[in-house]
Amino acid sequence: MAHNQERGFISGIALYGVIAAVAVAGALGIALKIQSSRLEVCQTQFDSFKMETKRIGEAQDKANREKESRDAKAKETTDAAHKTTIARLNRDLQRVRDDNTRRRLAPKASATTRRTDLACFDRAEFTRALSEFEGEVEAIVGEGAARTVELDLAKSWAQQAAQ
Repeated sequence: MAHNQERGFISGIALYGVIAAVAVAGALGIALKIQSSRLEVCQTQFDSFKMETKRIGEAQDKANREKESRDAKAKETTDAAHKTTIARLNRDLQRVRDDNTRRRLAPKASATTRRTDLACFDRAEFTRALSEFEGEVEAIVGEGAARTVELDLAKSWAQQAAQ
């Protein structure tokens, strides 16, 4: 006797395989949907981060340009003050040199001496040596004054830069 049992289009084991495949496909679809939404969140956060970083960078660039502009103006002011002060110092030094060349370095000889060109020293040699000494002292004083001016201007520059 033959049993002729009619079965459906898909047999028992095949049915389990189809159900498993549908379940896996559904699970993969759900996982894909979850991962896609996470990716969108990460992309949004990344775009926000890029925009904020760009905004901060542009603000810093602007601040740097403003500081460079202030520094350039301060340098111009300091350079002008330096030029003016050094010119005034050089005029003062020239005035001192001119005053020194007009006056007599060695005192006049006494009217009662027989030799007016001698007074325990050779008058011309003494005058030359004293004049040379004064010239060297004036040069040292002038250089010291110029360095003092430059130092004062450097201090002023540093105070302006610190503000």
